[in-house]
Amino acid sequence: MYFDAHIHSAVSPDSQMDAAMVIDTLRRQGLGTTFTEHCDFPPYNFMVDFDRYEREYRPLRSDSVLMGLELTLNEEHHAQNTQIAAGDWDFILGSIHYVDGINLFYDADTQPANQLIHRYLTDMKAMVESCGFFDSLAHIDYICRYSTAANEIFLYENYPEAFDALFTALAERNLAMEISTKRLGNARNRQALFNLYKRFAKLGGQYVTIGSDAHMPEQLGKDIIKAQKIANEAGLTAVYFRERKRCACK
Repeated sequence: MYFDAHIHSAVSPDSQMDAAMVIDTLRRQGLGTTFTEHCDFPPYNFMVDFDRYEREYRPLRSDSVLMGLELTLNEEHHAQNTQIAAGDWDFILGSIHYVDGINLFYDADTQPANQLIHRYLTDMKAMVESCGFFDSLAHIDYICRYSTAANEIFLYENYPEAFDALFTALAERNLAMEISTKRLGNARNRQALFNLYKRFAKLGGQYVTIGSDAHMPEQLGKDIIKAQKIANEAGLTAVYFRERKRCACK
């Protein structure tokens, strides 16, 4: 089974999706569900309602319905992230949402794109090296969603050394990298991302997770097939995680 392994629902502060609806929608698409609710400590404080998550979602957990977290990676909250990740979860997704205190959701387009991208990739590599508590690195192209300039120049050939350092760090630790489906509707984006994942494989990467980063019903399972194609053609194995153990999608 393939899983949509990046989903936010009503226990995260930025989604209103009902858990049962999410599960049923993906089941009708032939997909499993992995909830990856936000865990982002202060000062940003974008946090899952842990009490509700435990109370309402644990009874739903099964072979096809998995519980995880999306942890924002930074040095400041390394100890808290490590402690949270040690809990009873199926999957920990590691994310970079901030660079030098810049919130990429709000402020990415206000910064010089070339410098910001380089620092973004450098920070990501540093977090891969120092944060041993996550299973897959989320949405490498997150910065492109909110910066028009970054969307145009986020290409392997523009930052080969930074990309290679990141991919090598992931491969050496046998970590997965997410294929986010958010930008796969555009052919140019698909080709640019394919080039990145193919390079990841060449440098020793083996695994990818696939996720829609859905916050609304119409996003659930979106373009999962396109992500599968990228994985297959790049020579990577699509996986999901159950009880923090890697399982091949079939």
